[in-house]
Amino acid sequence: MDTAWFADEQLGKEYLLFHVSDAQEVWQGLDELSRETEAAKAKALERLGREAEKVRDERPLEERAKEACKASEALENDRGHARVRERPAPDREK
Repeated sequence: MDTAWFADEQLGKEYLLFHVSDAQEVWQGLDELSRETEAAKAKALERLGREAEKVRDERPLEERAKEACKASEALENDRGHARVRERPAPDREK
């Protein structure tokens, strides 16, 4: 297959030139490249998803929140600025 690149400097574009008789082969090559690219993209997204799942903390939100509060209180105590916060009891009127 005989191909060449043509640069149109006025438009800032490049074109792949080939013989009409090679059109089917060019199309097949570009189609294969497209499929390989999509497969590589899917594989990369899958791998990134698995890595993100490894990092994700699977503990319940309430457990993580309690731990965060304890850590916050410890930091405040270390700084000598301990503050006790009390939550009002939930309104249970029905």
